[in-house]
Amino acid sequence: MSKFLKYGVFFLVLLVTVLVVSKPTEQDFFDQIVSDYSQVHPDFELSKADLASMGSTQYHSQLIYSSYSYKFGGIEVHYWGMFGYIINSGYETEFKNEEKSTTTDVLG
Repeated sequence: MSKFLKYGVFFLVLLVTVLVVSKPTEQDFFDQIVSDYSQVHPDFELSKADLASMGSTQYHSQLIYSSYSYKFGGIEVHYWGMFGYIINSGYETEFKNEEKSTTTDVLG
């Protein structure tokens, strides 16, 4: 039983260490933003410096994962990362679809 406990603790410490070391950095997330932007807008090129100056970022580093958000105008994209992978977790927009009136004004 003691041997099983030692190996279990060793494996858990090793796993946490790998997670801490392999979580994406803020620069990794920003590189992903640049890549995603160039895929969405292939004809419109912006440098990293342009994207950095036009938007605002938030990086949160937890023990075993990290998260990142980038806001540009009315659009904000969210990412999270673990094991060296970055996953887009969605976006939010400040623009709301305004309902158009379906009534007709009749002059009479």
